[in-house]
This record gives sequence, C-alpha cells and structure tokens, in this order.
Amino acid sequence: MKNNNVTLKYIAQTLDVSVTTVSRVLNGLGEQFRISAQTIELILATADKLNYRSNNIAKGLRLKKSSTIGLIVPDITNSWFAQLALEIEKEARKHHYNIFLCNSNDDLKIEKNVLLYSKAGW
Repeated sequence: MKNNNVTLKYIAQTLDVSVTTVSRVLNGLGEQFRISAQTIELILATADKLNYRSNNIAKGLRLKKSSTIGLIVPDITNSWFAQLALEIEKEARKHHYNIFLCNSNDDLKIEKNVLLYSKAGW
C-alpha cells in the first residue's frame, strides 16, 4: 500500500485490532482507555513504519473544525505584508494550523466577499 493511502482501517486490519483502538492510540488516548502498553507500542510502531499521516480534511469534517486560519492582506507584493504573512504562517504551523491567504489588492469588495464566503462554510 502506498504511504499516502495508509488509513486507520488499514492499520487496524494489519494488526487485527479495532479501528477505534487505533484511533484512540494515535490521538494519545490509549492509556485513558486502558489499552495495553504493548498494543500502544505496536500501533505506534506500525503507524510510523507505514508512514501514516492523519487525513486533516476527514478530521476537520468529523470535528467540524478545519484548523485553518484565513488571512486577508491588502497587497502581498508589499514586503511588509509578505513578511507578516510569512511570520503568521510559521507560527500557525507550530500549532498545526494552515493558512488560507487572500490578497485583496486593497479592494474592500474582495475582502467583504471573502469574509462572507468563509462565514457560509466556504
């Protein structure tokens, strides 16, 4: 299986455990749900070996939270705004957030439309 196609279900089937068990372990809840240290270690090692990466889109749909921050700048060609966007993105990544960047070209209509669409669940 390709690394980018590794799912919780695939890991669960590989180890003959439930998808719920795999999910709890990968979300750091193994001990809380009294999953044995041996099983936790096995799941983590398997996920690492298979290069498992969580699907942030699926996670966002489930949690109804996208972990995305919208950033509107009036002129990305202005070095001050470009540097500001870069620093915001760096800090957001530290906290596992993504940045959605909009360059409004100093157009208030564009800024309002972007805000309107984002509130509508764009």
